[in-house]
Amino acid sequence: FNRTPTLDFATTDYTVEAWINTSNIYHRQMIFAQGYTSNRWYVDVNSYNSNKKFNAQICQSGVSPGCKTIASTTEVTDGKWHHVAATYNRDGNMTIYVDGVKENSINISAYNNNPINGVTHDNTYALNLGTFLSDPEKNTYTLWFDGEMDEMKIYNLTRTAAEISTDANETVNGQSC
Repeated sequence: FNRTPTLDFATTDYTVEAWINTSNIYHRQMIFAQGYTSNRWYVDVNSYNSNKKFNAQICQSGVSPGCKTIASTTEVTDGKWHHVAATYNRDGNMTIYVDGVKENSINISAYNNNPINGVTHDNTYALNLGTFLSDPEKNTYTLWFDGEMDEMKIYNLTRTAAEISTDANETVNGQSC
């Protein structure tokens, strides 16, 4: 993705959603990721230490702690399709959902891109789908998603729990997604 004003993750609230299917339990797998080093955000499947959960993280230099991470309670590496979503409300909470159900939330108001010691979220790097930028100078990527992803959605607002549940439970031609 090329950066555009409507995808300014450094200053706006946003929601990311996707359908994922993976059975890989051996490494971390990115779904959405933006940024590099200490000023970044991402959502992933973290399989380290048998976690097997859906995770969301946001980081900003100058904020203590530097990063906030939350994990789902549901394992998502079972080889079945799961709807995952993360909302980032800059003045409130980062919240994650699995299959339309709210699973975890944490306050991220300190990460609202107010300059702290002159540092804000780094919005200069492109949004990545299914991978993470590991070295911008060498243009190398890592943490590839090992499975299937579908219906990836990005909103420049914080969607409600009801809206996310509707997406997770919608039917197409009379069949559940």
